[in-house]
Amino acid sequence: MKDNKKIKYKIINSYKAKHLRLALYLDKSIVITKPFLCSQKTAEKFINSKKNWIEKKLQHFDKLPQKRKFSREHYLKNKESARKIIKNKVDKYSKELALDYRKISIRDQKTRWGSCSKDANLNFNYKIILLPEHLQDYIIIHELCHLQELNHSKKFWDLVATICPDYKKHRRELKNTNF
Repeated sequence: MKDNKKIKYKIINSYKAKHLRLALYLDKSIVITKPFLCSQKTAEKFINSKKNWIEKKLQHFDKLPQKRKFSREHYLKNKESARKIIKNKVDKYSKELALDYRKISIRDQKTRWGSCSKDANLNFNYKIILLPEHLQDYIIIHELCHLQELNHSKKFWDLVATICPDYKKHRRELKNTNF
């Protein structure tokens, strides 16, 4: 990483890039992707021209709530209890919705609470057990409804609403959850 007046960044050369690109991540790392034929000097001028914007964004990142970090041990310790809780809820709601699934997988996912494959397999983040029960239920109902509608169409949301009328409120709350 280069250090240019307290701004640390990494420059990546790319044969595919057509323009200079600046990426700023929540961990405060900065990556400049440049076309292979673009000079190092041009990339450094580019980063200098964005210095004020970068500093403003870094200050904004400092104000954001910090995400919790969970270890592999935490996952292994809680995986089976998550499986038990999730399986009970999936069985309950799949009967209510009259939907069949193939299998349930419990994973340590970074960005998703759950997913549903076209093969009717359900995947859930083990951290679901750290959520309040109404959010656990919402996630499970959401994924089960994908067994019938593999999209987020009006039909899908109408199906979710049949069993979880407060789903909009739960979605907002889940987006503000810090995991």
